[in-house]
Amino acid sequence: MTQSEKFCKPCSRSGRSSVAAKHCHDCEETLCSDCFQIHDTFRPLRTHRITDLGGTGAHTFLRSKFCIEHPGSKMEYYCTAHVCLCCKSCIGDAHSSCGKIRPVGVASKGVKKSTEFNDFVKTIAIMKKKVFQLKEKKYQDKEDLCDNKAKIQKRIRKFKSNVLKRIHSIEIELMAEVDSVFSNIILEAENEVNIIDQQAEHINEMCNQYEYLEKNGTDSDFFVVLKSNSKNIAQNLEDLNVALKSPLAGRPWDITIVPDSDEAWVTIPESSCIQHVDADSMNVDPPIKVPKCYGITLVEDNIALGRWGRGCHYQ
Repeated sequence: MTQSEKFCKPCSRSGRSSVAAKHCHDCEETLCSDCFQIHDTFRPLRTHRITDLGGTGAHTFLRSKFCIEHPGSKMEYYCTAHVCLCCKSCIGDAHSSCGKIRPVGVASKGVKKSTEFNDFVKTIAIMKKKVFQLKEKKYQDKEDLCDNKAKIQKRIRKFKSNVLKRIHSIEIELMAEVDSVFSNIILEAENEVNIIDQQAEHINEMCNQYEYLEKNGTDSDFFVVLKSNSKNIAQNLEDLNVALKSPLAGRPWDITIVPDSDEAWVTIPESSCIQHVDADSMNVDPPIKVPKCYGITLVEDNIALGRWGRGCHYQ
């Protein structure tokens, strides 16, 4: 929805600024409450299709009707050659030689009963479920990190009681290291949770839009929303599935096996950390922060890490 469409069109023509409350699809104008009452007094206008702009689905739908490349131009055509929605300016810029351009009103006939639309609705429902599962997983990951931090601090305090003379300096050093490591990890977990919250809000908005259009939308409305959103649905769903299944802190780059065991170490460059994995039980230890690295191997009791242009080791 453009900035100008947030205001009443009749009032704007009269030099006034009034917030739009309704949208008349037949008049193709936004109306404030006062102008809508006047509009509704004329009998021929009572059959016009009116949208209440108070719902999130309505705002999202109105935004999707306009061209991103040419703001203010409506997506009124569909190019079957390029499988995309077009406005009049798009046709002149990139589709002048296409011979298969049809008005949305023609191309959208029967869309509500099409296999593509049914698959689209099912995919949105699956994505909604997956994103909430991922949200719960990230919340649990954060709690587990806090629990692991508490356990490590408990071990440090116990070590202090056993080696009192030596432990005082060791306690200060280790507690600072634990706080530094887990503060960064927990902060990353919180950032991931915030991102998932935004994704969940986006999915809810899509569901609200679908529910709204299911009750009030025309074939053209459904067609515009379907073609505007369906391309990225499959990729987003695949990313959600990968995030739900992986117990690691990110995408692993390299792996090295501990000799004569079912254990391994992996590097995760995107999180600047390494993780220990028990392949037999599939348990994964908390990530260990290191400088951003890619390759990894074991040299006796040391872990050797590879970085671009140089190497480093972690004992």
